[in-house]
Amino acid sequence: MEYLPHQGENTFVSLSRQGFIGVEDSRARHTAYGFTVSNRGLMSSLCPSANGNMVYVSSLDGYLLVYDLRCNLISSIFRTN
Repeated sequence: MEYLPHQGENTFVSLSRQGFIGVEDSRARHTAYGFTVSNRGLMSSLCPSANGNMVYVSSLDGYLLVYDLRCNLISSIFRTN
């Protein structure tokens, strides 16, 4: 889980290996919102941007996905050789 700076001190983002990104609020008992990024293999790591609007997700298959949390869409996909 990673802290989202612009959402407040109680908001975190998590990533499952299957590619589900969940935005959690520690004051609530349920996920605030969540979505599945893609079927690009098992997801391995997650890093939010400095302002918290984007999330960078990498997969074990060599993909780097840039996900826009504001618009709920993948803005870029990169693949390593």
